[in-house]
Amino acid sequence: MLGLITSGWAIYNAAPFYNFEFPSSWTLGGYLTSALRWHFFLIWSFTLCTLMLWLTRVTLQTGGPRLWPISLRGLVTDARAVWGLRLAHRPQTYHHIQRVLYLAVYALMGLLIVSGLGLWKPVQLQMITQALGGYEACRRWHFWSMWALVGFTVVHVAMAITVPRTLIAMLLGVSVEVKSRDHG
Repeated sequence: MLGLITSGWAIYNAAPFYNFEFPSSWTLGGYLTSALRWHFFLIWSFTLCTLMLWLTRVTLQTGGPRLWPISLRGLVTDARAVWGLRLAHRPQTYHHIQRVLYLAVYALMGLLIVSGLGLWKPVQLQMITQALGGYEACRRWHFWSMWALVGFTVVHVAMAITVPRTLIAMLLGVSVEVKSRDHG
């Protein structure tokens, strides 16, 4: 993901649509041709991983806590608990807000792939490019989807670090029980 982001910054720098550029020392590839080569090399693993995630997590409901069902009542209840700082984290279970956020991230990953296809082959895949509002709009969809995914990742990792047993469970794939010591 880091390689895709930094090569994408170099691609953006070749034709920026905002009044800033990313420092070339932060980019992968540096110039447009090399950056595109890196981006195309790395995109296939991202696409394959996204397709596997959709298949296993969304369609088959395997490989982690369930993403379905989601109910409006559950969302409202969880939102109230969040605002009251009372939302408990249960291992191996996603509450409704987590389910919606994970599904949104999977949708963002899909939008990155679709908008990337529209940018890669804007004539051959003009249906995609036009559905996203044209080439320049497609660039913005791609850019902002990337930032949304980066934002989610940063928050996700920061939250996992604040709860060490959750981080251990995420890295090892096992639930870690914390036993209290009896000082009697």
